[in-house]
Amino acid sequence: MLPTASPSSSAPFHTLTLRHPDGKTTVWVGENALTSVHDQLASWLQGRTVFLVSTPRVLTLHGERLPELRAAAARWVTL
Repeated sequence: MLPTASPSSSAPFHTLTLRHPDGKTTVWVGENALTSVHDQLASWLQGRTVFLVSTPRVLTLHGERLPELRAAAARWVTL
């Protein structure tokens, strides 16, 4: 199960739930959101396709945090 709330006040983040015909998708937003859920997310990504929505600037600034997650996914698509 993926986390749906901040595990501590030192890493505040919010979640959004995107509903779609095949179910729902959780999106984490906020400071340290990815770091806070990294281990659970890597496990959950096994066998899944990831659609990463970003900009070139954001990828330049923060892309170094993604290789381990990219390796865990079955397929990775950057939009």
